Amino acid sequence: MKLITSLGTGVYKTTRYQWGDRECETSLFPEALVCWLEPKTTVVLLTEVAQQHDNWKQLQQVLDGKTTLQPVRIPEGRSEQELWQIFDAVQSNVDDVEEVVIDITHAFRSLPLIFFVVTAFLRAVRDVKVKHILYGCFVAENQPSPVLDLTLMVELLDWMEGVRRFKKLGDAEFIGQALIDTQASLYHQSTQDVKPKHLKTVGQAMRDLSSEMRSLRVWQMMKTADRLLTEIKPAEAEAQKWSKPFALLIEQIRQQVEPIAHSQPDTLDEQNLRKQIAMMRFMLERGQILQALLLQREWLVNFALWKVGQKEWLKREVREPVERGLGEVAQAWLRNREVATGKLAESVDSKTLSLLAELWNRIQDLRNDPAHCGMRENAADYRKLHDSVEGFLRQLEALL
Repeated sequence: MKLITSLGTGVYKTTRYQWGDRECETSLFPEALVCWLEPKTTVVLLTEVAQQHDNWKQLQQVLDGKTTLQPVRIPEGRSEQELWQIFDAVQSNVDDVEEVVIDITHAFRSLPLIFFVVTAFLRAVRDVKVKHILYGCFVAENQPSPVLDLTLMVELLDWMEGVRRFKKLGDAEFIGQALIDTQASLYHQSTQDVKPKHLKTVGQAMRDLSSEMRSLRVWQMMKTADRLLTEIKPAEAEAQKWSKPFALLIEQIRQQVEPIAHSQPDTLDEQNLRKQIAMMRFMLERGQILQALLLQREWLVNFALWKVGQKEWLKREVREPVERGLGEVAQAWLRNREVATGKLAESVDSKTLSLLAELWNRIQDLRNDPAHCGMRENAADYRKLHDSVEGFLRQLEALL
Protein backbone atom coordinates (compact mmCIF):
# COMPACT_ATOMS: atom_id res chain seq x y z
CA MET A 1 0.00 0.00 0.00
CA LYS A 2 1.16 3.54 -0.78
CA LEU A 3 0.42 6.71 1.17
CA ILE A 4 0.26 9.99 -0.73
CA THR A 5 0.49 13.08 1.43
CA SER A 6 1.92 16.61 1.44
CA LEU A 7 3.61 19.13 3.71
CA GLY A 8 3.63 22.89 3.71
CA THR A 9 5.41 25.53 5.75
CA GLY A 10 2.66 26.19 8.30
CA VAL A 11 2.93 25.86 12.04
CA TYR A 12 1.52 22.42 12.83
CA LYS A 13 0.60 22.04 16.48
CA THR A 14 0.53 18.83 18.43
CA THR A 15 -2.86 17.22 18.92
CA ARG A 16 -4.28 13.76 19.60
CA TYR A 17 -5.70 12.48 16.33
CA GLN A 18 -8.49 9.91 16.64
CA TRP A 19 -9.79 7.60 13.91
CA GLY A 20 -12.21 5.04 15.27
CA ASP A 21 -10.38 3.28 18.06
CA ARG A 22 -7.00 4.47 16.77
CA GLU A 23 -5.12 7.32 18.45
CA CYS A 24 -1.82 9.09 17.82
CA GLU A 25 -0.42 12.27 19.34
CA THR A 26 1.61 14.23 16.81
CA SER A 27 1.95 17.57 15.08
CA LEU A 28 2.40 15.92 11.67
CA PHE A 29 -0.62 13.91 10.57
CA PRO A 30 1.34 11.68 8.13
CA GLU A 31 3.10 10.23 11.18
CA ALA A 32 -0.25 9.01 12.53
CA LEU A 33 -1.15 7.38 9.20
CA VAL A 34 2.18 5.59 8.93
CA CYS A 35 1.72 4.36 12.50
CA TRP A 36 -1.80 3.10 11.81
CA LEU A 37 -1.60 1.82 8.23
CA GLU A 38 2.09 0.88 7.83
CA PRO A 39 2.39 1.85 4.15
CA LYS A 40 5.39 0.47 2.32
CA THR A 41 5.97 3.78 0.54
CA THR A 42 4.98 7.31 1.50
CA VAL A 43 4.95 9.88 -1.32
CA VAL A 44 5.29 13.41 0.06
CA LEU A 45 4.46 16.33 -2.25
CA LEU A 46 6.66 19.34 -1.50
CA THR A 47 7.24 22.74 -3.01
CA GLU A 48 10.81 23.98 -3.20
CA VAL A 49 10.28 26.08 -0.06
CA ALA A 50 8.55 23.25 1.83
CA GLN A 51 11.41 20.87 1.07
CA GLN A 52 13.80 23.25 2.86
CA HIS A 53 11.47 23.72 5.84
CA ASP A 54 11.79 22.19 9.30
CA ASN A 55 8.46 20.35 8.82
CA TRP A 56 10.04 18.10 6.20
CA LYS A 57 13.17 17.56 8.30
CA GLN A 58 11.01 16.62 11.30
CA LEU A 59 8.88 14.20 9.24
CA GLN A 60 12.02 12.46 7.96
CA GLN A 61 13.20 12.01 11.54
CA VAL A 62 9.95 10.62 12.99
CA LEU A 63 9.35 8.25 10.05
CA ASP A 64 12.91 7.01 9.66
CA GLY A 65 12.82 3.24 9.24
CA LYS A 66 9.02 3.05 9.36
CA THR A 67 8.28 3.64 5.66
CA THR A 68 10.16 4.49 2.47
CA LEU A 69 9.84 8.24 2.07
CA GLN A 70 9.60 9.45 -1.52
CA PRO A 71 9.72 13.27 -1.82
CA VAL A 72 8.17 14.66 -5.01
CA ARG A 73 8.76 18.28 -6.01
CA ILE A 74 5.68 20.23 -7.10
CA PRO A 75 5.19 23.87 -8.14
CA GLU A 76 3.20 26.41 -6.12
CA GLY A 77 0.10 25.95 -8.27
CA ARG A 78 -0.23 29.60 -9.30
CA SER A 79 -1.25 28.93 -12.91
CA GLU A 80 -3.17 26.38 -14.92
CA GLN A 81 0.08 24.97 -16.25
CA GLU A 82 1.38 24.46 -12.71
CA LEU A 83 -1.88 22.78 -11.70
CA TRP A 84 -1.40 20.27 -14.51
CA GLN A 85 2.17 19.72 -13.34
CA ILE A 86 0.87 18.87 -9.87
CA PHE A 87 -1.72 16.54 -11.40
CA ASP A 88 1.01 14.78 -13.35
CA ALA A 89 3.28 14.58 -10.29
CA VAL A 90 0.58 12.68 -8.39
CA GLN A 91 -0.56 10.30 -11.12
CA SER A 92 2.97 9.48 -12.30
CA ASN A 93 3.87 8.24 -8.82
CA VAL A 94 1.04 5.72 -8.65
CA ASP A 95 1.23 2.39 -10.46
CA ASP A 96 -1.68 0.66 -12.19
CA VAL A 97 -3.94 -1.41 -9.92
CA GLU A 98 -2.08 -0.08 -6.87
CA GLU A 99 -3.71 0.36 -3.46
CA VAL A 100 -3.35 3.90 -2.11
CA VAL A 101 -4.38 6.11 0.78
CA ILE A 102 -4.54 9.85 0.16
CA ASP A 103 -4.05 12.40 2.94
CA ILE A 104 -5.13 16.02 2.35
CA THR A 105 -4.60 17.30 5.91
CA HIS A 106 -1.56 19.52 5.25
CA ALA A 107 -2.38 20.22 1.60
CA PHE A 108 -2.48 23.87 0.59
CA ARG A 109 -4.31 26.10 -1.88
CA SER A 110 -6.00 24.00 -4.59
CA LEU A 111 -4.11 20.80 -3.76
CA PRO A 112 -7.09 19.09 -2.00
CA LEU A 113 -9.22 19.58 -5.12
CA ILE A 114 -6.43 18.25 -7.34
CA PHE A 115 -6.21 15.21 -5.06
CA PHE A 116 -9.91 14.53 -5.61
CA VAL A 117 -9.68 14.93 -9.37
CA VAL A 118 -6.59 12.77 -9.75
CA THR A 119 -8.18 10.16 -7.47
CA ALA A 120 -11.21 9.92 -9.74
CA PHE A 121 -8.90 9.67 -12.75
CA LEU A 122 -6.75 6.92 -11.24
CA ARG A 123 -9.76 4.85 -10.20
CA ALA A 124 -11.43 5.10 -13.60
CA VAL A 125 -8.43 4.85 -15.94
CA ARG A 126 -5.75 2.96 -14.04
CA ASP A 127 -7.89 0.70 -11.83
CA VAL A 128 -6.18 2.09 -8.74
CA LYS A 129 -7.89 1.12 -5.48
CA VAL A 130 -8.26 4.18 -3.28
CA LYS A 131 -8.79 2.78 0.20
CA HIS A 132 -9.20 6.12 1.96
CA ILE A 133 -9.07 9.86 1.45
CA LEU A 134 -8.36 11.21 4.93
CA TYR A 135 -8.38 14.59 6.61
CA GLY A 136 -7.08 15.13 10.13
CA CYS A 137 -9.39 17.80 11.50
CA PHE A 138 -7.29 19.77 13.98
CA VAL A 139 -9.40 21.03 16.89
CA ALA A 140 -6.96 22.27 19.54
CA GLU A 141 -3.74 21.37 21.24
CA ASN A 142 -4.05 18.60 23.82
CA GLN A 143 -7.60 17.82 22.68
CA PRO A 144 -8.91 14.97 20.50
CA SER A 145 -8.93 15.82 16.78
CA PRO A 146 -11.17 13.59 14.63
CA VAL A 147 -10.05 12.05 11.37
CA LEU A 148 -12.60 12.31 8.55
CA ASP A 149 -12.78 9.74 5.76
CA LEU A 150 -13.79 11.63 2.62
CA THR A 151 -13.72 8.63 0.27
CA LEU A 152 -17.51 8.88 -0.08
CA MET A 153 -17.06 12.18 -1.92
CA VAL A 154 -15.15 10.38 -4.67
CA GLU A 155 -17.66 7.54 -4.68
CA LEU A 156 -20.28 10.17 -5.47
CA LEU A 157 -18.51 10.66 -8.79
CA ASP A 158 -19.15 6.98 -9.50
CA TRP A 159 -22.82 7.51 -8.72
CA MET A 160 -22.89 10.49 -11.08
CA GLU A 161 -21.45 8.33 -13.86
CA GLY A 162 -23.94 5.57 -13.03
CA VAL A 163 -26.83 8.02 -13.22
CA ARG A 164 -25.55 9.45 -16.50
CA ARG A 165 -25.34 5.97 -18.01
CA PHE A 166 -28.84 5.11 -16.86
CA LYS A 167 -30.39 8.32 -18.19
CA LYS A 168 -28.45 8.38 -21.46
CA LEU A 169 -28.04 4.67 -22.25
CA GLY A 170 -30.57 2.90 -20.03
CA ASP A 171 -27.69 1.08 -18.33
CA ALA A 172 -28.52 0.57 -14.63
CA GLU A 173 -25.73 -1.93 -14.00
CA PHE A 174 -23.65 0.32 -11.71
CA ILE A 175 -26.59 1.56 -9.65
CA GLY A 176 -27.92 -1.96 -9.21
CA GLN A 177 -24.57 -3.40 -8.18
CA ALA A 178 -23.92 -0.50 -5.79
CA LEU A 179 -27.19 -1.23 -3.97
CA ILE A 180 -26.42 -4.96 -3.78
CA ASP A 181 -22.92 -4.23 -2.42
CA THR A 182 -24.27 -1.72 0.12
CA GLN A 183 -26.67 -4.24 1.65
CA ALA A 184 -24.06 -7.00 1.64
CA SER A 185 -21.51 -4.72 3.34
CA LEU A 186 -23.96 -3.70 6.06
CA TYR A 187 -24.83 -7.31 6.81
CA HIS A 188 -21.18 -8.33 7.02
CA GLN A 189 -19.79 -5.34 8.93
CA SER A 190 -22.59 -3.62 10.80
CA THR A 191 -23.51 -4.61 14.34
CA GLN A 192 -26.85 -2.79 14.17
CA ASP A 193 -29.97 -4.85 14.71
CA VAL A 194 -31.87 -2.98 12.00
CA LYS A 195 -30.45 -3.60 8.53
CA PRO A 196 -31.76 -3.00 4.99
CA LYS A 197 -33.99 -5.64 3.42
CA HIS A 198 -34.98 -4.07 0.10
CA LEU A 199 -31.85 -2.40 -1.35
CA LYS A 200 -30.59 -5.71 -2.74
CA THR A 201 -33.91 -6.60 -4.43
CA VAL A 202 -34.08 -3.15 -6.04
CA GLY A 203 -30.47 -3.49 -7.16
CA GLN A 204 -31.11 -6.90 -8.69
CA ALA A 205 -34.17 -5.59 -10.53
CA MET A 206 -32.12 -2.73 -11.99
CA ARG A 207 -29.37 -5.10 -13.11
CA ASP A 208 -31.95 -7.43 -14.66
CA LEU A 209 -33.54 -4.49 -16.48
CA SER A 210 -30.22 -3.59 -18.10
CA SER A 211 -29.41 -7.17 -19.06
CA GLU A 212 -32.85 -7.67 -20.61
CA MET A 213 -32.57 -4.50 -22.67
CA ARG A 214 -29.12 -5.49 -23.96
CA SER A 215 -30.45 -8.92 -24.95
CA LEU A 216 -33.81 -7.53 -26.15
CA ARG A 217 -36.04 -9.55 -23.82
CA VAL A 218 -39.00 -7.22 -24.28
CA TRP A 219 -41.88 -8.69 -22.31
CA GLN A 220 -39.46 -9.75 -19.56
CA MET A 221 -38.20 -6.18 -19.44
CA MET A 222 -41.73 -4.86 -18.96
CA LYS A 223 -42.28 -7.31 -16.12
CA THR A 224 -38.96 -6.40 -14.48
CA ALA A 225 -39.80 -2.69 -14.75
CA ASP A 226 -43.08 -3.40 -12.94
CA ARG A 227 -41.18 -5.39 -10.31
CA LEU A 228 -38.73 -2.52 -9.86
CA LEU A 229 -41.54 -0.04 -9.22
CA THR A 230 -43.00 -2.41 -6.62
CA GLU A 231 -39.66 -2.91 -4.88
CA ILE A 232 -38.66 0.77 -4.85
CA LYS A 233 -41.44 1.90 -2.53
CA PRO A 234 -40.37 -0.06 0.59
CA ALA A 235 -36.72 0.74 -0.23
CA GLU A 236 -37.16 4.53 0.00
CA ALA A 237 -36.71 4.76 3.78
CA GLU A 238 -33.71 2.41 3.63
CA ALA A 239 -32.10 4.52 0.92
CA GLN A 240 -32.45 7.66 3.05
CA LYS A 241 -30.52 5.92 5.81
CA TRP A 242 -27.96 3.79 3.99
CA SER A 243 -27.70 5.01 0.39
CA LYS A 244 -28.18 8.77 0.13
CA PRO A 245 -27.19 9.03 -3.57
CA PHE A 246 -29.82 6.45 -4.53
CA ALA A 247 -32.45 8.23 -2.42
CA LEU A 248 -31.99 11.30 -4.61
CA LEU A 249 -32.50 9.21 -7.75
CA ILE A 250 -35.65 7.33 -6.84
CA GLU A 251 -38.13 9.76 -8.38
CA GLN A 252 -36.13 10.03 -11.62
CA ILE A 253 -35.92 6.24 -11.89
CA ARG A 254 -39.65 5.92 -11.25
CA GLN A 255 -40.48 8.47 -13.99
CA GLN A 256 -38.27 6.71 -16.54
CA VAL A 257 -39.44 3.19 -15.75
CA GLU A 258 -43.20 3.73 -15.36
CA PRO A 259 -43.95 4.07 -19.11
CA ILE A 260 -42.51 0.62 -19.87
CA ALA A 261 -43.73 -1.24 -16.76
CA HIS A 262 -46.49 -3.81 -17.28
CA SER A 263 -47.80 -6.28 -14.69
CA GLN A 264 -49.14 -8.72 -17.30
CA PRO A 265 -46.76 -8.49 -20.27
CA ASP A 266 -47.58 -12.02 -21.47
CA THR A 267 -51.18 -10.96 -22.24
CA LEU A 268 -51.54 -9.50 -25.74
CA ASP A 269 -53.92 -6.55 -25.68
CA GLU A 270 -53.95 -2.88 -26.63
CA GLN A 271 -52.18 -1.85 -23.42
CA ASN A 272 -49.38 -4.31 -24.15
CA LEU A 273 -48.94 -2.93 -27.65
CA ARG A 274 -48.78 0.61 -26.28
CA LYS A 275 -46.19 -0.47 -23.71
CA GLN A 276 -44.12 -1.97 -26.52
CA ILE A 277 -44.26 1.35 -28.34
CA ALA A 278 -43.14 3.09 -25.13
CA MET A 279 -40.31 0.56 -25.02
CA MET A 280 -39.25 1.56 -28.54
CA ARG A 281 -39.24 5.19 -27.48
CA PHE A 282 -37.22 4.29 -24.37
CA MET A 283 -34.64 2.50 -26.55
CA LEU A 284 -34.51 5.16 -29.24
CA GLU A 285 -33.93 7.96 -26.73
CA ARG A 286 -30.96 6.00 -25.36
CA GLY A 287 -29.33 5.32 -28.71
CA GLN A 288 -30.51 1.70 -28.88
CA ILE A 289 -31.59 2.08 -32.52
CA LEU A 290 -31.07 -1.51 -33.60
CA GLN A 291 -33.07 -2.85 -30.65
CA ALA A 292 -35.92 -0.45 -31.45
CA LEU A 293 -35.88 -1.48 -35.12
CA LEU A 294 -35.97 -5.19 -34.31
CA LEU A 295 -38.86 -4.64 -31.92
CA GLN A 296 -40.78 -2.66 -34.56
CA ARG A 297 -40.77 -5.68 -36.89
CA GLU A 298 -42.06 -7.93 -34.11
CA TRP A 299 -44.61 -5.32 -33.08
CA LEU A 300 -46.24 -5.55 -36.52
CA VAL A 301 -46.59 -9.30 -36.01
CA ASN A 302 -48.04 -8.72 -32.53
CA PHE A 303 -50.47 -6.14 -33.91
CA ALA A 304 -51.68 -8.59 -36.55
CA LEU A 305 -52.02 -11.35 -33.94
CA TRP A 306 -54.07 -9.02 -31.75
CA LYS A 307 -56.31 -8.05 -34.66
CA VAL A 308 -57.07 -11.67 -35.56
CA GLY A 309 -57.77 -12.46 -31.89
CA GLN A 310 -54.86 -14.84 -31.34
CA LYS A 311 -54.09 -15.23 -27.61
CA GLU A 312 -51.14 -17.64 -27.76
CA TRP A 313 -49.00 -15.00 -29.40
CA LEU A 314 -45.59 -16.15 -28.12
CA LYS A 315 -45.71 -19.60 -29.71
CA ARG A 316 -43.58 -20.05 -32.80
CA GLU A 317 -46.19 -22.15 -34.60
CA VAL A 318 -48.68 -19.31 -34.10
CA ARG A 319 -46.39 -16.44 -35.11
CA GLU A 320 -44.97 -17.97 -38.29
CA PRO A 321 -48.30 -18.23 -40.21
CA VAL A 322 -49.10 -14.61 -39.32
CA GLU A 323 -45.65 -13.53 -40.50
CA ARG A 324 -46.26 -15.30 -43.79
CA GLY A 325 -49.66 -13.60 -44.02
CA LEU A 326 -48.07 -10.20 -43.53
CA GLY A 327 -45.53 -11.07 -46.22
CA GLU A 328 -48.28 -12.02 -48.68
CA VAL A 329 -50.18 -8.82 -47.96
CA ALA A 330 -46.99 -6.80 -48.39
CA GLN A 331 -46.10 -8.48 -51.70
CA ALA A 332 -49.59 -7.94 -53.10
CA TRP A 333 -49.40 -4.30 -52.08
CA LEU A 334 -46.02 -3.93 -53.80
CA ARG A 335 -47.32 -5.46 -57.04
CA ASN A 336 -50.46 -3.43 -57.54
CA ARG A 337 -51.10 -1.44 -54.37
CA GLU A 338 -53.84 -3.90 -53.53
CA VAL A 339 -54.02 -6.12 -50.50
CA ALA A 340 -54.51 -9.85 -50.37
CA THR A 341 -57.50 -11.49 -48.85
CA GLY A 342 -57.46 -13.66 -45.76
CA LYS A 343 -58.13 -13.56 -42.02
CA LEU A 344 -55.94 -10.49 -41.49
CA ALA A 345 -57.63 -8.61 -44.35
CA GLU A 346 -60.99 -9.44 -42.83
CA SER A 347 -59.94 -8.14 -39.39
CA VAL A 348 -58.85 -4.60 -40.32
CA ASP A 349 -59.98 -1.90 -42.72
CA SER A 350 -58.24 -1.38 -46.05
CA LYS A 351 -56.42 1.75 -44.90
CA THR A 352 -54.90 -0.07 -41.93
CA LEU A 353 -54.01 -3.05 -44.10
CA SER A 354 -52.25 -0.81 -46.63
CA LEU A 355 -50.25 0.86 -43.86
CA LEU A 356 -49.36 -2.57 -42.43
CA ALA A 357 -48.17 -3.74 -45.84
CA GLU A 358 -46.10 -0.62 -46.45
CA LEU A 359 -44.50 -0.73 -43.00
CA TRP A 360 -43.75 -4.45 -43.25
CA ASN A 361 -41.84 -3.91 -46.49
CA ARG A 362 -39.92 -0.87 -45.30
CA ILE A 363 -39.05 -2.19 -41.84
CA GLN A 364 -37.99 -5.57 -43.24
CA ASP A 365 -35.73 -3.84 -45.74
CA LEU A 366 -34.19 -1.45 -43.23
CA ARG A 367 -33.67 -4.26 -40.72
CA ASN A 368 -31.49 -6.08 -43.26
CA ASP A 369 -29.12 -3.10 -43.35
CA PRO A 370 -27.73 -3.35 -39.77
CA ALA A 371 -28.28 -7.13 -39.75
CA HIS A 372 -25.63 -7.31 -42.51
CA CYS A 373 -23.50 -4.62 -40.82
CA GLY A 374 -24.14 -2.19 -43.69
CA MET A 375 -22.32 -4.52 -46.13
CA ARG A 376 -24.30 -3.48 -49.18
CA GLU A 377 -24.56 -0.63 -51.65
CA ASN A 378 -26.31 2.53 -50.47
CA ALA A 379 -26.15 1.44 -46.84
CA ALA A 380 -27.92 3.85 -44.49
CA ASP A 381 -25.73 6.05 -42.30
CA TYR A 382 -26.43 6.47 -38.59
CA ARG A 383 -28.61 9.58 -38.97
CA LYS A 384 -30.75 8.06 -41.74
CA LEU A 385 -31.16 4.88 -39.69
CA HIS A 386 -32.22 6.88 -36.62
CA ASP A 387 -34.65 9.09 -38.53
CA SER A 388 -36.22 6.10 -40.30
CA VAL A 389 -36.78 4.23 -37.04
CA GLU A 390 -38.25 7.35 -35.45
CA GLY A 391 -40.56 7.79 -38.45
CA PHE A 392 -41.67 4.15 -38.22
CA LEU A 393 -42.44 4.71 -34.56
CA ARG A 394 -44.87 7.51 -35.36
CA GLN A 395 -46.60 5.31 -37.95
CA LEU A 396 -46.92 2.43 -35.50
CA GLU A 397 -48.52 4.82 -33.03
CA ALA A 398 -50.94 5.84 -35.77
CA LEU A 399 -52.03 2.21 -36.23
CA LEU A 400 -53.40 2.27 -32.67
